[in-house]
Amino acid sequence: MPIESEKMTNSKETSTAVQEQRFRYWNETRPINQGTPTTTETYTLEKTLRNMKSGLEQIGSSVATTVKESAFDYLTYDEFKPICDQILADSDFQKSTIAIDLKSGIDLYKQFLIEYHQKEDDYEKFAYLLNFFVEHNNENVRKKEEKKEGSKEDQGLSHTCSTQEDFVEYWRNHGYPELQREFNILSTGMDFTLWFFKNGAYATPNSTYMNVNGTYLNIRPSFHEESKIIAELRAGWHPVRSEAWQKKMPALSCTVEDLDLSAKKPNALVKQMLDLIVQLDKINKSKHHNMTSEQYSKLSERAKQLLEVRNIIFHGAPGTGKTTVARKIAAELLCVDYDNEEQLNAQLNESHQYEFVQFHPSYDYTDFVEGLRPETTATGNVGFQLYPGTFTKFVNEARTNPDQNFVIVIDEINRGDLSKIFGELFFSIDPDYRGKKGSVDTQYANLHSLAYKERGGLDAGQKFYIPENVYIIGTMNDIDRSVDSFDFAMRRRFTFIEITAEESASALDGTPNGGRAKSLMTSVNSKISEFLGTDYILGVGYFLKIAQSVDEDAPLELWKNHLEPLLTDYLRGMDDADGKLQEMHEAFDKSDSSNAKDESAQGDAAPTTGSDSGSSEA
Repeated sequence: MPIESEKMTNSKETSTAVQEQRFRYWNETRPINQGTPTTTETYTLEKTLRNMKSGLEQIGSSVATTVKESAFDYLTYDEFKPICDQILADSDFQKSTIAIDLKSGIDLYKQFLIEYHQKEDDYEKFAYLLNFFVEHNNENVRKKEEKKEGSKEDQGLSHTCSTQEDFVEYWRNHGYPELQREFNILSTGMDFTLWFFKNGAYATPNSTYMNVNGTYLNIRPSFHEESKIIAELRAGWHPVRSEAWQKKMPALSCTVEDLDLSAKKPNALVKQMLDLIVQLDKINKSKHHNMTSEQYSKLSERAKQLLEVRNIIFHGAPGTGKTTVARKIAAELLCVDYDNEEQLNAQLNESHQYEFVQFHPSYDYTDFVEGLRPETTATGNVGFQLYPGTFTKFVNEARTNPDQNFVIVIDEINRGDLSKIFGELFFSIDPDYRGKKGSVDTQYANLHSLAYKERGGLDAGQKFYIPENVYIIGTMNDIDRSVDSFDFAMRRRFTFIEITAEESASALDGTPNGGRAKSLMTSVNSKISEFLGTDYILGVGYFLKIAQSVDEDAPLELWKNHLEPLLTDYLRGMDDADGKLQEMHEAFDKSDSSNAKDESAQGDAAPTTGSDSGSSEA
């Protein structure tokens, strides 16, 4: 694993060669090559520095000449930013034909500075955590020895451990008030928990360790046989609890002496240990689709199926809750916690990892991918500018966050003209062509510009592709008249899953009148199946109001205002349509009457049961 050069104390002394080495390492460890400048030559991060200097020389402005020799000799973002602002504000620079290329290079360099120093901070945090872990354990050992000297009985230490919840507060309240908040969380979001069981090294094996939360990835100590203080640390997967493939992954063991944790700056071994942990965690997340093993194990079977096939369409009768199912699966993949449906919708709508669109006959490529839209200029004239569509902006967001899952729900997917909406993306949307191998040129690729990119679109010359962390859920009604025109090329790219009326009825469980609503639903659907077939049966959506209402007239209102108009439309043109509708109505009334009698009987029996119970207790 490559090790970065040591960070120099004086940034002015840093040579171009050292910067290029850091660029090279940064490029190798990046998940995707994003923000590449738009030139015909393939840009590498190594060349960025000298290419930007060369470009500034070509412009020849006074500002550019002043900064070109010094602008990229700084290794902190705060020092570089004012010089960057000078360059971008220079009028000669703005007029230059290579300004777009240079701005992309400058943006890339700024990103490098931010990420590079985040990584340096992570190394320092990690070294502090290791030192805290070792010193705390050794302090426990010392206290135990003191207790043994003052008592004939081995009292040991009190049970001390901390969990992920309120991690920092635990330690701040247990003798370490100087700890900074989130000192256990790295810039990548990876966080550690330190576990100390009573007696430290005297306890059962493997009871004291550092753990990457949500995984069996940890750092386990070995102890000196006599002194019981920590002698060595091993970073890797749990030797017993990890999966078979994890046990085959590399581990790294280092003595505490070699790690030199009390040093002012982390040494190469500390960095190598953290690099290994980050690498193992990334491999683990890729195996579980950017989720921890714990998160993945809690997924429903349908959520796991979406992770594997990437594109799913839920279909079924009207009112079977297809959209609700889609939202809940999206919440699973995005690890959203919620207590009720209102909270679920609110959290999804606030998430940049979630998008919801509904197709309809007038929805087209311009809305979904990209297109020209009218815009009033500063002079009051109306012109047209290229704007990215919903899907393009969503995909770009997913590209820049490759370690997160992104879910888009397309409601009523069959109501739109799919050929018109997706255009050339039919190829890219195929699960087998995710990533750059599925790249295509969009219809307006020749109009891509810096302004278009700033609106959330693609870079000039950049091809469109859908990254592997994007998952698509569609919904459609089986009886919709547009189903027959659903594009066969698109059918092949989706896995179709039926949401049945029986399955949707589970939503009635636990409601005040769930039994009554289920009975009505069953009776009506039985007649619909007899006259029209199972494609026309009704889902739970029509009966939820009855289930949640205590109004005796709720069934009558449901029939008059919802079911009768719908069933009349279903039966239109059939022989004896009026007679069939009457049979359905009678089945509905009979079920409701029978249900009411059952409830009445239960009500009469209730006091008797209570009375018997009371006399027995007396």
